[in-house]
Amino acid sequence: MSSGEISMNTEKPSILVVSSPSPVTGGGGLRALRSLREYVKLFTVSLIFPWGLWGNKEVLRRSTAYLRELRSIGVKFSGFSDLPSVLYRLREVLGSRMFEQLPPLIIPSITKSSSCYWTLQRYCSTP
Repeated sequence: MSSGEISMNTEKPSILVVSSPSPVTGGGGLRALRSLREYVKLFTVSLIFPWGLWGNKEVLRRSTAYLRELRSIGVKFSGFSDLPSVLYRLREVLGSRMFEQLPPLIIPSITKSSSCYWTLQRYCSTP
């Protein structure tokens, strides 16, 4: 390469994002969605979903359009974390999210991680 040439690397840097990118989950979800829309312009984006989106299947269903959009613009769904189902049941029975939020903070090892391929295929497949 001569001194006047500039090397152009067309490969985007990669980033890993952990978020619930859905306005259905509140203002934080809306900010995450907007951020991912911008990140994908500059980076190869891999997304991991935290347990909050998976704990409520209705929220997940209502978030389907946003997840489809992210997939269509190039965001890669890499995985998710989940909590034992008993914590979700306690939330429903006691009417408090305390049992959903505190145990993973106190004992992080109770969370499960997995690939999200089969779950997202179920909820985000073309209608």
